[in-house]
Amino acid sequence: MRLSGYRRQDRIAKELGVSKATIHRDFLVLDEQYKEQAASDIAIAKGIDLERIDDLIFALWVRAKAGNLAAIEEVRQLLGTRAKLMGLDAPKRQWVSGPGDGPIPVQDVSDDEIDLSTFTEEELRQFHDAIGAIIQAQEITQSAQGP
Repeated sequence: MRLSGYRRQDRIAKELGVSKATIHRDFLVLDEQYKEQAASDIAIAKGIDLERIDDLIFALWVRAKAGNLAAIEEVRQLLGTRAKLMGLDAPKRQWVSGPGDGPIPVQDVSDDEIDLSTFTEEELRQFHDAIGAIIQAQEITQSAQGP
């Protein structure tokens, strides 16, 4: 009945002549089975795709090793796709903080008011790290959004 679109447990219980608690327990069991099946389906699909990628890399490998630039680029892209499927290139978590792991001090200034010559070595390092983290966050956001 659930697969036919019935969602209200009380109606299903009434239709089948059982308690709502029984339907609730049955739904929980079904939900777990659906999750397990979905995880299995995903694992199978990943395995098939990884095998295809490996086959393509194998087919291109000799030409890539011989210096064929097109083959090298294809292998590079296939390796990137493989790494994504396997979760090897997950983003690294970075923490940016101010002095003593506290908040980063912020001042309202325009671009022409920033005088880096007044920064201490530590402030320059923190500024460099903060700009790097902002750039990396933008790149991660852009790559997640796709081309």
